[in-house]
Amino acid sequence: MEMEKLVYSHFWGDEGCSGTSYIAFEYESKEKFVFDILEKYKDQIWEHEWTKVLVFFENDVYLDKYEIEGIEHNVQTLDQWFEREKIFVIL
Repeated sequence: MEMEKLVYSHFWGDEGCSGTSYIAFEYESKEKFVFDILEKYKDQIWEHEWTKVLVFFENDVYLDKYEIEGIEHNVQTLDQWFEREKIFVIL
């Protein structure tokens, strides 16, 4: 089975320092990844809305309730991500 190349845009930080990290990974499909994340955390008991859980193990990426609920907006296929992020170079 061929895996789909995906990119997760992780927005991090607070008032003093913030940024975006891009995490490239492979999964069966974008839809399956989103479903699996939502399914895994559907019964999560959130002590606070900002409580975070570890989602991407190798990158130590922790997401809160709202980031998980909206995860489909931050995951793109590699082609979708490229089209959104590319710039045009004029020499």
